[in-house]
Order: sequence, then C-alpha cells, then structure tokens
Amino acid sequence: MLVSGAVLWRGLAGLFQREPTNYTDQLVALAVLAACASGDFVTATLVPLILDLGRIFEERSALGAQAAIDDLISMQAHNATRLNDGQEEIIPATELRIGDVVLLRPGEVIPGDGVVTSGRSSIDQSAITGESQPEDIEEGAKVFAGARNINGLLQIKISNIGAQSALGNVIALLQKAEQ
Repeated sequence: MLVSGAVLWRGLAGLFQREPTNYTDQLVALAVLAACASGDFVTATLVPLILDLGRIFEERSALGAQAAIDDLISMQAHNATRLNDGQEEIIPATELRIGDVVLLRPGEVIPGDGVVTSGRSSIDQSAITGESQPEDIEEGAKVFAGARNINGLLQIKISNIGAQSALGNVIALLQKAEQ
C-alpha cells in the first residue's frame, strides 16, 4: 500500500487542480482503489509501480533527446571565412547569406549547406548522414552544414543557412519529437 499511497495522493490532489497532466494519476488512483476494494493487493501495488517505471523511462528518453539536440547544436560553425572580392573576412556564421562564398580550411566546420565551387577534400559528415567513412569531394559536390573538412582547402557557395540547412532541419525535427 506504501507504493500506492503516492499515486492516491497525486490523484486526489489532481481532482482539485484540473490539469491534464493529473488525469493519468486520477485514473490510476481509481484503479488502485478498485483493486483494493476487490482484495487484489498485488494489482494495487503493480499498477502504480508500472506507472512510475514508465515515467522514469519517459524522463530518460527526454533527457537523451535533449542531449542529442545539444550535441547537434554544438556542431554548428561559429565563424566563417567569407570571400568578398577575393579578400578573406572572418565573420560570425549567423551573418552568412545565401550566395556567399566561404573558404574552408582543414579542421573547420561547414557553416551552411552549399556546393563546392573550388578545391578537393575529404569531409566527415557522419553526424548528418550517418556514413561512418569520410567522403571525398570535389568541385560540384553538395555539402551540409555541420560537416567537418578533413584535409583540403575548399570554396563553398552557400545555398541554405541556419534553420533552413539540413542540420537546422534535423535539430528542428528532434525538438519537435522531444515535445
């Protein structure tokens, strides 16, 4: 009965609060009372125990989803080297516009979706595409925000930035799923 006490208390309190989150507790409290009235104390113990286990798993899943979202957000480039009339200028990645051409050195993160206009390299886009091996790219190849340039010098013409990029869409989908 000790296990059922917390659920009974939450169910009773939920009668006066009228919040949708309390409806489950109210139904479980009724099930516990019915089980106790019929003498089925095993059911009266198992029902709230299973409910609490479900809540633990739900919370754990939510924390895992939030950690995945945080990891993806941390993959976004903070700065970009924009080419402007042949001159390099380092700007915050949030200032990039569609059509800008960026220079990407080895180790840097691609700041937006785009097309390689010059150069050859290998890129690690495992977090975006799930591919375990780096992909060799050259002029004309499509690349995604959040991928890391491994070993070559690239020029990329930006086609999507921020929330419109593939990485932005993945983050938005995960945030929607988390809710």
